[in-house]
Amino acid sequence: KDSLNIISNRMLNNQLAHTRQKATSDFTYDVGTAILICIFLYIVFQVYNEPVLDLMILIYIFSRILPAFKSCFSSIQTLLNIVPIINDVRERMLHFEKYEENIGLAVRKDYTLKDSIELKNVSFQYSDKKRTINNVNLQIKKGRITSITGASGEGKSTLADIITGLLKPSSGAVLIDGISLNEIGCKNWRNKIAYMTQERFLFHDSIKNNLLWSNPTASEEDLWLALRQSNASEYIKKLPDGIDTIVGDRGIRLSGGQRQRIALAMALVRKPDLLILDEATNELDEFNEKEIYDTIFHLKDRMTIFIITHRLSSMKMADDAYLFKDGEISKWTEI
Repeated sequence: KDSLNIISNRMLNNQLAHTRQKATSDFTYDVGTAILICIFLYIVFQVYNEPVLDLMILIYIFSRILPAFKSCFSSIQTLLNIVPIINDVRERMLHFEKYEENIGLAVRKDYTLKDSIELKNVSFQYSDKKRTINNVNLQIKKGRITSITGASGEGKSTLADIITGLLKPSSGAVLIDGISLNEIGCKNWRNKIAYMTQERFLFHDSIKNNLLWSNPTASEEDLWLALRQSNASEYIKKLPDGIDTIVGDRGIRLSGGQRQRIALAMALVRKPDLLILDEATNELDEFNEKEIYDTIFHLKDRMTIFIITHRLSSMKMADDAYLFKDGEISKWTEI
């Protein structure tokens, strides 16, 4: 609420400042134009004693030229308003170029996970905070479900970002089959990862185009395979427009369970080696959550699954379960 009020007040102040500036500019232009006309008429009558007919011709010419001057003045004013925005965009572009991500050496174009992902003595610290991850050692084995739980803000999502290469560890290394992630290349590695969160963002478009957004090269057969794997194909076939059904903004025309299955299909259509689920079922009821996890459980033979969760049911289904607390990781023991 406080953040919304701050943003709203800032937008209001910016709008008022713009309106005030524009009104001042228009007023200055109108007053200046009136003064110029008065001076013009005074000079014509008092100094040159021009005939009335000539005066009327001059006034007509002046009235025809005046809109062009006004248009030019408005264009200059618009340009002056845009200049700060252009400068801000340039500064941001320079900032992004300065901090461009180092994606590592792209020595492999199509890497496939063969054995395991290993975090070796990994520590991470944000610049403005205390150390979030402290000397973590973790092995995620191929073809298994690995779950991790812990209190909010402990750094579980940060750990996932390190695994994907979005964040670089302050110390330690991320090894894929014993090879440094930098050597494999982050871009190559991410092509083998699907990341699914609880937000389930869907575009206001058809189910088919949402799936193709995740993998533009997918064939019709690939799309239906992903839908079958996510247990979504049957109800989609029953829809009036089938796979061409428009889901609405953020999938508003679908139920929570349906949106989650389509989001899962969007992840699976990438044919990932590693599927990361970050609190992916938090907003679902118990029945829908069970159906989703039953589906996920049968996928572990095709891919490696890493789950970040607060749910006890998610921890129970894992082959390897861990507790993340105070920046350190340990084997999870059911209480």
